[in-house]
Amino acid sequence: MKKELSNISDFSMTTDGWKSRTKIPMQTIEVHYMKDGKAYHRILNVREIQEEHVDNVALMDFFKEVFNAYGIDIKKILLFVVDGGSNQLLALQKLNIPAVWCGCHAINVCVKYGINKTDALGKTRSLVSWFNASSTHTQKLRDLQRKANARLKLQDDEYISHVYVMVKDNDTRWNSWFLSIQRIIMLWPEIKTVLQEYRVSYLMNDEDIECLKEFEVMLEPFYDSTLALEADDSNLSDIILEIEGLILRMEERSTVSNKYVNCDELAADILFKLKEVRDDYYTCPSYLASVILDPSIGKTIWEKLLPLQAQTIALNWIQAEMDKITTPVRSSDTPSKPTKQPRTTVGKSFRSSIQELNPKSELEAYLEIKTGKINLLEWWSKESVSISYPTVSKVAMKLVSIPASAAISERTWSLVGLIWNQLRNRLESDRVGRLVFLKSNNDMW
Repeated sequence: MKKELSNISDFSMTTDGWKSRTKIPMQTIEVHYMKDGKAYHRILNVREIQEEHVDNVALMDFFKEVFNAYGIDIKKILLFVVDGGSNQLLALQKLNIPAVWCGCHAINVCVKYGINKTDALGKTRSLVSWFNASSTHTQKLRDLQRKANARLKLQDDEYISHVYVMVKDNDTRWNSWFLSIQRIIMLWPEIKTVLQEYRVSYLMNDEDIECLKEFEVMLEPFYDSTLALEADDSNLSDIILEIEGLILRMEERSTVSNKYVNCDELAADILFKLKEVRDDYYTCPSYLASVILDPSIGKTIWEKLLPLQAQTIALNWIQAEMDKITTPVRSSDTPSKPTKQPRTTVGKSFRSSIQELNPKSELEAYLEIKTGKINLLEWWSKESVSISYPTVSKVAMKLVSIPASAAISERTWSLVGLIWNQLRNRLESDRVGRLVFLKSNNDMW
């Protein structure tokens, strides 16, 4: 791993924290880079961090330890994608490493802000807690579903029956608020029967369900955006499209009167937080550059989306990266011996003339193009694109491997959970970390 990373010029990283079943705090760090036109994502380290020391100082020490172990030069790190934790951001700030919010986390923070401020899910949480507090209530709900499934099975032989339980919303679990609402609406006939039997109908009624249906319609786009950003083929530039789309939805929502006051308040609060988060992204040069270097967005659109100052920051960053590529590096002051120039064909002369374009004019030429929906990695890897925009394509390829979210870190914890299960809960955390490293990077040996 160390040998492979030593040959990579630029890469990005993600990190995340987690607690095991036995409440042991863990931290993971992953690296993302391009090699031979392919994007790679590797787990570098998974280890325990003492809970009382999970602050910016402890994380700084953890990051430094990983960097030293792999011989990573901090200057090579283009961007750190984090979940927005203040300790992580402060640690990276002190190390002078640029960081940006995970797109999925940013979206869920906006929804959580609105839900907590308006207490939109107050009754929902009470209902779920009531069912989860008693196995009898849950079993009754399951029995009613089985009876309903049996009736449906008589009507349709191909009907596949399912029995569900309530979903508890969790501030740290993406989309749990949406899934909780969705499950209550789906199971409302059975839930209503249970509530009536136990004479607790005050927990939820038909009018509350109608309000929840409004919430479901309002929050579904956030659920879809999260799924889009956590996908393997998502890119950093996708964040702005998703956030701007959600802002537009909430602005449209604010112009439509609704008989449920909570819905209007929730939309207004989420809209306020979305704009605040969007402004935070405008301070990250590499993020802004990824927007401009996505030809599917196009100059016409990003000029409308990005403020003038943000456009300037992005273009200056791109130009600086291009200058690094085109500036020759002198290895010695001793003049080299003249070499015999090979014969050039017309085709080679044409390619050479294109590659010797002034970098600024090359960037200006790129800014005029607009494509349809594309796979960024495949598009920038095309030989015709690399010939037409040799320097710009190299800068773009640096950004293509940066993930739009920290989903890969979340998947790391899924792997940890499979290894560190109830049957193996006596494993030491250090051994768990080594097993996860070997399992996730097994294609290297």
